Amino acid sequence: MASVETQRSTKTVVILTKPEDWSLWLFQHKDKAVSHGVWEYCNPAVSTPPTLTPKPERPILPDGDLTAEVLQVQRMKLSEWEWKYKEWHQKDKALKEICTDVTSTISTSLIPLIQNDATAHARLAKLRAHIAPSDPTRRRELRVKYDALRSPKPRNTSVDKWLDEWIRVTDLMAMLDMPEMKGGQVQEEFLVTANKLHETWATAELRKLLDLQENPAVKDLDLPTINTLVASFRQFLRIIKPQGSTFGTFGASLGIADSSGSTKANTTEEGPSQNQKPQAKHNHPPGKCICLEEHWYSNCPYINPAVRRAGWTLDPEIEAKFKKAKKNPRIAKQLQRAAERQNAKATSEPTTTPIAFDAQAYGDHQPHSMACSFQAFSTNHVSNPPYINRWIMDPGSNVHVINSKSWRWTHTRYSTADEALYAGSQSVSISEWGNVIIPVRTPNGIQDIQLTHVALVEGFFANILSLSRCKDMKIHFDSGKNHLYQATPNNVVALLDYHAGHWLIDADDGKRPNANSLQSMAAFRPSHDPKPHLKATATEAHHIWAHPGPDTIRHLEAAVRGFKLQGSDPPQSWKECEDCILTKMNKQISRRTPDTVSTRPFERIAIDLVYLVPQGEECYNGDKYALHAVCQFSKWHEISCLPNRLKTTLIPAVFNLIEKIQRQLGYKYVVIIIRSDNEKGLGRDFAAACKSIGIKIETTAENTDEQKGLQEAAGRTIMQRTRALRISSGLPKDLTNELAVAAVQLLNTTPVHSLGWKTSHEVVFNTKPSVAHYSPIGCRAYVYRRDIKAADKTEPRAHIGYLVGYDSSNIYRVWIPTLDRVIRTRDVIFKWQFSYKDDKLNNITTNKITEQEVETLDLEQPHFTATAKDLYTTEQLDQHLEEIEISAAYSDRSPMDLTKGTMSPSRSPSQSATIN
Repeated sequence: MASVETQRSTKTVVILTKPEDWSLWLFQHKDKAVSHGVWEYCNPAVSTPPTLTPKPERPILPDGDLTAEVLQVQRMKLSEWEWKYKEWHQKDKALKEICTDVTSTISTSLIPLIQNDATAHARLAKLRAHIAPSDPTRRRELRVKYDALRSPKPRNTSVDKWLDEWIRVTDLMAMLDMPEMKGGQVQEEFLVTANKLHETWATAELRKLLDLQENPAVKDLDLPTINTLVASFRQFLRIIKPQGSTFGTFGASLGIADSSGSTKANTTEEGPSQNQKPQAKHNHPPGKCICLEEHWYSNCPYINPAVRRAGWTLDPEIEAKFKKAKKNPRIAKQLQRAAERQNAKATSEPTTTPIAFDAQAYGDHQPHSMACSFQAFSTNHVSNPPYINRWIMDPGSNVHVINSKSWRWTHTRYSTADEALYAGSQSVSISEWGNVIIPVRTPNGIQDIQLTHVALVEGFFANILSLSRCKDMKIHFDSGKNHLYQATPNNVVALLDYHAGHWLIDADDGKRPNANSLQSMAAFRPSHDPKPHLKATATEAHHIWAHPGPDTIRHLEAAVRGFKLQGSDPPQSWKECEDCILTKMNKQISRRTPDTVSTRPFERIAIDLVYLVPQGEECYNGDKYALHAVCQFSKWHEISCLPNRLKTTLIPAVFNLIEKIQRQLGYKYVVIIIRSDNEKGLGRDFAAACKSIGIKIETTAENTDEQKGLQEAAGRTIMQRTRALRISSGLPKDLTNELAVAAVQLLNTTPVHSLGWKTSHEVVFNTKPSVAHYSPIGCRAYVYRRDIKAADKTEPRAHIGYLVGYDSSNIYRVWIPTLDRVIRTRDVIFKWQFSYKDDKLNNITTNKITEQEVETLDLEQPHFTATAKDLYTTEQLDQHLEEIEISAAYSDRSPMDLTKGTMSPSRSPSQSATIN
């Protein structure tokens, strides 16, 4: 693309360089040709176009005397000639311009193709023969692009560009009359994909579309077009997500940092603040005042009495300097203007716009990979944290933290799986990021301030204002005088309250959330009590760990933490379990012991790519393949689910794996050797990249599975466990990627005979893994609903879902059939005695379950306000379930009738590449 700019307009021109440019390039020339009525003369699809009529000849006047009748006839002929000549001239000029435009809008490498052609048609036809893709090729390319659009929107692509691509691709598909454009298929796929961006709008539009499709009287032309749906979605997003205005300022001294990190004063010596005028007359920092402090005249206590603090005394020497300076007419005029402006501001109404208290950008941290940390402060072990509804100014924190949306909270984005908050030796997951407005005390009264890029950790024992985040605003801390100042000590912007070793910054008691209502959401509490053990029989453990062998079950209790084996029944062998028989029947391959053996974890790893689903199918989020790796020494497994096997996807995935091993699993581990088969997606670029960082690549002979050894055995084990989980749980096949990731985590916490019945986790981290949070995959899960109106007291209070995996020791992945999505949550109750397989066999839908459990799920509404869709309190649900179960007095209670629940915030689902 290129652009030709003038003072009045900007013209966008498409340059033809490759086949992908042909459609848009031809359109710009066709549009001009059609508007001038000459497209029939230059259409490259026509082999022999009509030729333009010859230039009309001017009529010649006859000789001799002309009568009036002859003159009248000549005038008519001349008028007819002028009309024909004008029409011919316009067409001839347009054809010449198009011929010139063709030459000026193609790559220089294509000019030799057309240099011997003199007409627009000849040039267009020549380029069409060499550059334009054939219809079958265009169909294949469009189908690939269409499949990519059906996947979730990439994070680095804006919504507008993503919607524009939908329109462009579908318009080209309609021109080629592709079958996907019939029957409302494209509209349905767009709404299903848009559901991940905004569920409410997409669900409503999809319901309308399905109603039209089920009506036999409705034809394809009556269905809403993709352009109509995209335009409607754009308008909806503009309404619910309007562009925010810049933050206002307060007082005479506080500045706002621009994108470069410099500070602009809100109030200048020449006029009002930058929010009151389009541009300030100067944006440089204040210089030294006559009193030798760095501030504007309007902030000087010798000129403005309003900024004088308690105990301020006049210095006679400085006062004498002011009197001497006022003898200079220019300085006297500046001092008078500053005093007049301050008096005018004092009589005007105070601004209600919050102060921007930190830089908008988040410094040098990368939002998708950072590890947030802050200084842990000491507190006694009390049932009610004393500062749970207060804001503590913390000089040692590098991130703002908020524990409830009850403050004036504005959501900006959900957090990713690798973002966590570290408090001492504890790690807490961050549910989302946003901005918050809090009231603080200033020398001029209570004023709102705005904090940006704040981490939401529901139930955290305090709210934290990070002083380091305010550094770019030149805000500093005076511990002796208990206040924050900007740039100079005299410019106080917030007064602090020192209490029990902490500096508290929030001011207004009436605007704080109720402390008691926050206790039930406490996700991080000082506690010395260990997490309750997972108690299960040998049969139940056999199901939870994805059907391992009996020897593994016998050594399980000694190999992990948080697990108690109950009962005296011996573990099942694979021939006694129907799910194992269906899972483990396969061909056995004998292999020799490898010649080279690793001496430490991750010295040698093996990687392989396997199909998750048959060709032509895909998982619920578009995944089709699994890239897995295994450590020869520790038998530690890693997995990453991928949508394709292209080089641009595989190579970054492998290096992300190496980076994780060398950083997340321990700095002492460095990968030396990678063993793989001849995967085409890796190729020479991968080998060269590995060689550049000192990693040796070992490859097997082609078409020789027996030589794959380690990676082939690991892949078979992973898929065997995945198959066991799917068969035993009965979950749909499109959840295979979730089950494969869960199988890898179970393998890493399963005792291995070759490791002396230790787990891979213990070999890598030198500590036994905790499994107290495990539950059978596919068991029924109750997740609290947040989308219920407060007045709707009879609506069930939970979504019915099924466990499909774990993100950490207290964050679960739950598939909710009614929402057709997998969510991450800690706010969940599990029922082991119910599973998706049983519900499916008994033909019980989640709607029927909801009706059966309506009494159990009718929970009291929490006292605070929140907008997340899966947040609730454990105390409420556990207590209510216990009361219902006791009152019902179940007589036929199953031995697997265990109820487990943990609570805390959740965020939008995202497929984790690897679970630790």
